[in-house]
Amino acid sequence: MLIKVSHECSFSFEPPIRSLIQVLRLSPRNSEGQHVLSWRIDVDRDSHLASSEDAFGNLTNTFSIQESISSLTLHIDGEVRTFDTAGVVRGSLERFPPELYLRDTTLTTPDDVLRGFTLEATKDVKAPLEQLHLLMRAIHARMNVEKQPADDDSLTSVQALSSGKGTCRDIAQLFNTCSRVLEIPSRYVSGYLYSEDGDAQTMEHAWAESYVEGLGWVAFDPVLKVCPSECHIRVAVGLDYLGAAPIRSARSLGAGAGYSSKIRIIDAQARSQSQS
Repeated sequence: MLIKVSHECSFSFEPPIRSLIQVLRLSPRNSEGQHVLSWRIDVDRDSHLASSEDAFGNLTNTFSIQESISSLTLHIDGEVRTFDTAGVVRGSLERFPPELYLRDTTLTTPDDVLRGFTLEATKDVKAPLEQLHLLMRAIHARMNVEKQPADDDSLTSVQALSSGKGTCRDIAQLFNTCSRVLEIPSRYVSGYLYSEDGDAQTMEHAWAESYVEGLGWVAFDPVLKVCPSECHIRVAVGLDYLGAAPIRSARSLGAGAGYSSKIRIIDAQARSQSQS
């Protein structure tokens, strides 16, 4: 599939802020499941985008603005050719051994209720791959999906399970936590998702990857109850949402902010064929 992404992120500040620093994890990398043909990020302010990699190997862009501003807009445009690998992740940059992804974070620390939910959902099987599929189905059945918030607020896995609802980021983190309860390394993934009906097109989509001996990293999308396919564009990974957040901002104290996001994701290959 040839996926074309057009993404506009707009920020407003009232009162105007005096300075701003943003770290962007909005650029996908090549792997066997996706080839990035073009990708561009523009800022509508006079600033320099410094490119680097974070500790997990995610491509990052950082910029700072040291002047009074009341608005800011980011434009992200790109094309990615994707391939269906049945959820198996190959050819990705790996900085750490899988065992690192057994580590709990503030957002993914389990309690007794979450451990009980995990063990009950997977009690009938011992094979890790089968356990993960059962876990995905159980979380999908348990959780109601909410609209993505505009800020960096995220529920802990315990809070999400207790409420029975959460955003795609909360549900992905819940899968991570449950997977680690089973002593299966698991990591959070942020990215884009192509959907024919457009319902899943939000600023970000999120899913999880768990490490299975003999297969390597395998992706699971508990929101859709599928292993990610050619409709998914993988962008960043981390131990939790905060480690792979598309946009992290630091701004002068006391500033309020408004945010809006417009995204258009199309199957460019299908559109080209229909027009020919």
